[in-house]
Amino acid sequence: MKKTFLAIAAMLFIVFVSCVHNDPYDGPGPVNPDPSTDYTKLTLNEISGTNKFVEIYNSGEVNIPLAGVKLQRNDGATSGGSEWTGTATDSIPAGAYRIFLFNNYTPATLSDNPAYVGWTVGSGISGGQVLKVAIVDPSGKAVSTFIRGDVPLPAWQDTNVTSSSANSYSRMNDGTWAYAAPTPGAENGPKVADITSPGYLTAQP
Repeated sequence: MKKTFLAIAAMLFIVFVSCVHNDPYDGPGPVNPDPSTDYTKLTLNEISGTNKFVEIYNSGEVNIPLAGVKLQRNDGATSGGSEWTGTATDSIPAGAYRIFLFNNYTPATLSDNPAYVGWTVGSGISGGQVLKVAIVDPSGKAVSTFIRGDVPLPAWQDTNVTSSSANSYSRMNDGTWAYAAPTPGAENGPKVADITSPGYLTAQP
């Protein structure tokens, strides 16, 4: 009887451990990233303060799961900014674009865009303020960053910034950023002008 009880207890323990280990991530707590996933293929591609969206591009050849991946504005919620955290059901297919809308802003031209799948960030962004946007992998490492500001960085709320309401901050083919006409959900257009006063950074100084 005692042996039977111990055998049943051992089986239940194994089942419990297996279930816990395989539970899908449902955020926002920490998650162990799949070592086979190359999160560096997630790239910030376009940022529009006027139309309140950030676009991410999967430059890889495989689907990238977003469980535990964050899109942060101004260093995330713990630093007075904001962030979106992916769950087990979120991913970006290879070669695909995805749009994040800010401050629940859903203009008709974007709400029906195939690249918009309902992902939103609660706060706003502005083309007339110093701004930081970053993609952060599940381990906490930034894999793509855009900072509107020169070194030393001013406060994120600094509004002494030149802006272009007709254009987005757009990533060029050579990895640099420039002003270009908005192309949400599609490849960026040609450079229209340089980003100046202040410029931009693609890494934290």
